[in-house]
Amino acid sequence: MRYDYHQIPDNSRRCNPTQPTLLIIGVVLLGLGLLLMFLCIPGWAWAVLAGIALIAVGYALIRLAIK
Repeated sequence: MRYDYHQIPDNSRRCNPTQPTLLIIGVVLLGLGLLLMFLCIPGWAWAVLAGIALIAVGYALIRLAIK
């Protein structure tokens, strides 16, 4: 049986309704978590994380250039 995907109704909104209260609470908790993380992690650890991120991006760019 072949399905015409253009005729299948999009039920994603009915099955998963957006709840603004949960969205606001989620954003607030995310912001508080980020603030706590920024305040608690020492500067040298941020430098290590930035170095690892730069190495990973550089490696990815080299892999893209070789292909």
